[in-house]
Amino acid sequence: MNSDTGTNDARIQPFIEQLYEGEGLTDYLTDDDARTLLEWGEQELNNLTGLNIEESALEDTFHLLRRIIRSINRTVGQKTELSDQRMVRRLLRIVENSIEFSTRKPITERNNHDKETEEK
Repeated sequence: MNSDTGTNDARIQPFIEQLYEGEGLTDYLTDDDARTLLEWGEQELNNLTGLNIEESALEDTFHLLRRIIRSINRTVGQKTELSDQRMVRRLLRIVENSIEFSTRKPITERNNHDKETEEK
């Protein structure tokens, strides 16, 4: 885990711990695949460090990240049982959640930049 200290690390660290301790997030994956997915999730959380995000928005973002990881896990675990149509639907849902997740950071950064510009 990241040992850097930043302004939001104290707020981010509990989410990282919950990510690694979360039951059912990676139970269908091999240890190596689970580690890869959790490290990706940790990096995504660490990318929020230094951003001025309200606590409720941070929690919502974390829950969305967990939903993405859980969906990947379940899709991998059920890949042999899913029809092509259901697989495509699941993958599209993962993509939609990922797009929603990725748009949260740029919007927050843009809003912070706009506020800083207004203050000058």
